[in-house]
Amino acid sequence: YTPSSVTVPVGKQIKLTFTRTDANPCLEELIIPDLKIKKVLPLNSPVLVTFTLASPGNYPFHCGMNMYHGQIIAK
Repeated sequence: YTPSSVTVPVGKQIKLTFTRTDANPCLEELIIPDLKIKKVLPLNSPVLVTFTLASPGNYPFHCGMNMYHGQIIAK
């Protein structure tokens, strides 16, 4: 994921757009376990993910096969 880390404010609605540009099938799915978010990422199509974080901390995300990783840092 590029960037692999993004910092967001606590208590505000967050809108992140993920666009998969790599045809690797592992990257077809985005999973943010702590937020119970699972999204299919079609190739070259932006996918909007909206959420609000109530607590500061690190919220990891990964691909469907748990090979590619990133994190959302809430402050």
